[in-house]
Amino acid sequence: MATLNYIVFPFHIFFTLLSVIGYGLALNKILKIDADIFSLKNLVFIKGLFLIGIILSIINVFFPITNQLTIVVLIIGLLIYFFLSKHFFTLKEIKFIFFVIIFVLFFAIYAGVNDDFDYHLELINNYKSKNLYEIEHSRRISYNSYWLFLNSVFTINYFSSTYFTLGSLLYALSIYDTYKLYSKSIKNRNLYLGISSLFVLIFLLGILNKYKEFGTDVPGFILSIYVLFVILYKSFDVKINYTNDYLLLLLILTCTAFVFKITNTLIFFYLFIILFNIEFKKINLIRLLIPLIIIFVWFFQNINISGCLIWPIEITCFKNNELAINERDIIESFAKGDRITSNTVEGFSWIKIWFDSHFVKLIETYLVFILLLLFPVLFLFIKSKKIYTNFYFIKFISKKYFLFLGIIFICNFIWFFVTPAYRFGLFYNLSLIIFLFLPFWVILFKSFNINIKKYSNYILIIVLLYFITENIRKYNWYNKRYDSWPPIYNGKLIDRKQY
Repeated sequence: MATLNYIVFPFHIFFTLLSVIGYGLALNKILKIDADIFSLKNLVFIKGLFLIGIILSIINVFFPITNQLTIVVLIIGLLIYFFLSKHFFTLKEIKFIFFVIIFVLFFAIYAGVNDDFDYHLELINNYKSKNLYEIEHSRRISYNSYWLFLNSVFTINYFSSTYFTLGSLLYALSIYDTYKLYSKSIKNRNLYLGISSLFVLIFLLGILNKYKEFGTDVPGFILSIYVLFVILYKSFDVKINYTNDYLLLLLILTCTAFVFKITNTLIFFYLFIILFNIEFKKINLIRLLIPLIIIFVWFFQNINISGCLIWPIEITCFKNNELAINERDIIESFAKGDRITSNTVEGFSWIKIWFDSHFVKLIETYLVFILLLLFPVLFLFIKSKKIYTNFYFIKFISKKYFLFLGIIFICNFIWFFVTPAYRFGLFYNLSLIIFLFLPFWVILFKSFNINIKKYSNYILIIVLLYFITENIRKYNWYNKRYDSWPPIYNGKLIDRKQY
């Protein structure tokens, strides 16, 4: 079976990639969505996940997501792709597919699993073997991430390697898209979008470079990043009013990110900035309600599993209220730094505990990344006296920039005082760093274009080499812990080796 997993995995990657893109093309056709930025692959892929999720959620009310149903979903998606895609036989599309398959194999094989994977696996297997009404409430199963439901749709649990397909595909497409965005946007002088995509690409390759740490946090983070890309492009680069199509796209991304992980809720605040680029007379409000379907479907799942619209937020519960309160206290206590979750979070006494337990993690995560962005800015201040003699950089900053920066600060403030664990604030922290550096890098690209391009390309080469090194080193790390890949047998995690 171990050998068969290696054989099946690349084929499953190929079929899942094209199938989900097929559903995304179908959604574009059904809703007549004409919103694209440089033909980003992940936007079509995410729209495909959106459509598949809604359809399969309805089916799961009556039937489990069996392996046979998964195969049917894949076949239908493939047929749709071949019918709607105009690019399959082009050399460009073949290169894209080849890149994704190779990247996923390198990224996912021998990746290991995170500490939460045991209950993620249990929820996925519940969906594979039970209809919605048969899934019973338990402390961890009730954390019903829609991302895990989608994983159940594309997992064929005869072949445990398929548990790793969907997450690694989403990541690989993000790498492909962000590099494409960087190169095309800089060439077209869409500097806000180009520079931010460069920063995100460095972050993905240099920091979020291990599949083991993917969990349910990173998928929502990736969708939120695409929200930021669309806003930067439409509100800061081209400065064109949002059409119904772009609003619909943004709502699909935000609603889907929310049901992946409720800590992505604050992403809805980012949409406030788009109000300044909308002609409300031309907006079809009924059409914009469509993305809410995925939230209502998710609420229905949650009510049947935990008795709450959102577990463990007690105010949304119809039953299990005391259990929800206790679970919420445990999460808050852990997020604020109390690793033994003894609920010592009254007042502001937890801040010192948070600094002792979480702040080091933030420094380890962001310090090198910030330094890479800071060095060119320091060069700018040294090289150009205009920067600090007459506030030259102010002309590159608009009122809209300060408004959006204020929104980002507010989201980080809420994150810090509610659930300040690193993984819960991943997107908010990164978007704050990006926006603080953006105006200075815009000046760099306007004033020292050749030099900053060279610096950027050198940094990309370095982080790519680091990514490759880290994903080679994982092979030895993995083999010390397990005898075979994947570490799953008969739907359960294999015990680690003692060493």
